Amino acid sequence: MNTVGLKRKSTFWTLFLLAFGFLSAGLPGTLHAGIIGPSCGSCYGSVYTLTDKTLSLSTLADTYQITLTVDTALTDSAQYYLNSVAVKTTPNTADILSISSVSLPSGFTGKTIGGLDANGCKSGSSGFACATYSSATSGLLTGSATYTFQYDESIVPGTLLTGTDAASIKALYLNSDGVHDGITSENITLGGGTAVPEPGTWILFGTGVVLVGCQVCLRKKRSVFV
Repeated sequence: MNTVGLKRKSTFWTLFLLAFGFLSAGLPGTLHAGIIGPSCGSCYGSVYTLTDKTLSLSTLADTYQITLTVDTALTDSAQYYLNSVAVKTTPNTADILSISSVSLPSGFTGKTIGGLDANGCKSGSSGFACATYSSATSGLLTGSATYTFQYDESIVPGTLLTGTDAASIKALYLNSDGVHDGITSENITLGGGTAVPEPGTWILFGTGVVLVGCQVCLRKKRSVFV
């Protein structure tokens, strides 16, 4: 193969890697995050981050890994206890085909499909997946820690709530006496928020950048000797 052919082939693969790095932000495995707080109407000073990661898409079911993190560093009172949290990512409970917990804070039990009120998780048709603390009068101490709730959810294809403020979160807080003190109930944007590429995407993108840099250096060296 002549020199011109080698240059063209090298340029093709460089552009391919760069393009793949950008486009893969929309492929399964990409994370999208929506964030609210600490000053939303009922956030109680906490910062909520809701993330969806596409695991698989098919004509039978779309499967996502849903992660809610609650940063309580700025919570209004260090005497609050976080007792229950609920996330709504589909319009109705009937849209949820299956759900399983991946990671929950110590003391929390698995997901209940339904909703959340002053008494904790409840059954229902509103499409919320709820996790609750093992004690109805206690919970996770707020004021410093960040807590992560993660689960895998298979839903009816195309029903993920990705519109602006279409998804919802709820959180039940108790006071130091273990009595209901307030509920966070806010809408949040899921999927349409900040794209967070997986490490493999960055590797591909970085490889393309390095190849471009090498080509530029080689061309400069050749121009010096011409």
